[in-house]
Amino acid sequence: MSAIGRVAVVVAASLVVGFGGGYGLSQLGGDDDSPSPSAATGPGGTAGTAGTAAAPPAAPEPAPTTATSATPAPTTATTAPTAPSTSDADAPVAAANTLNVSVVSATYVAATTDSGRRRKRARLAVQLKVRNRSAAAADLGPATITFGQDSVRRDSAAREAAAGLAKPLPPEQEVTGELRFETAGAVTTRLAQQSSVTLKINGQTVQVPVKK
Repeated sequence: MSAIGRVAVVVAASLVVGFGGGYGLSQLGGDDDSPSPSAATGPGGTAGTAGTAAAPPAAPEPAPTTATSATPAPTTATTAPTAPSTSDADAPVAAANTLNVSVVSATYVAATTDSGRRRKRARLAVQLKVRNRSAAAADLGPATITFGQDSVRRDSAAREAAAGLAKPLPPEQEVTGELRFETAGAVTTRLAQQSSVTLKINGQTVQVPVKK
């Protein structure tokens, strides 16, 4: 082999050795521009597993709140007192202990006219003597006679017979008059059978014998 041939062989061998060594070094050192497949850098410079994003911090739970309702202040209803009404037409009524009521007589009188007999009309005339012991005028008030289950009020239209009893009694004076109680029908029949009736007047109760 000539000298030129030997030089060519040596150069070729050097090129082969150089290429093989360079490739081996590149496989051992890797590519400096490629990231490592085993690690990744997360936000904030923290290393983490590739493909996994760091979870955001949990939001703080709100503090529990308690609903409160304002309690209304108690209210008190007040009613203005009503002034008592007065009327000049209202006659003063005496208390039961201010009038002395005495029965003079009680007479049963049957009707005498044809129409009165047909309707079985009758009247009980009660003569009273009443003394007003108070220092003010006083009204006698309503009067009623009762017998059995029957109750008859006085005839307020018979004012002439009642005389002084039909109006307020003068203070500290005695007044006499006649109260009349009119009946008809079956009530008259039952009244005719009574020997006495009960007189209720001015809060007092008086047993009255009946004359026929």
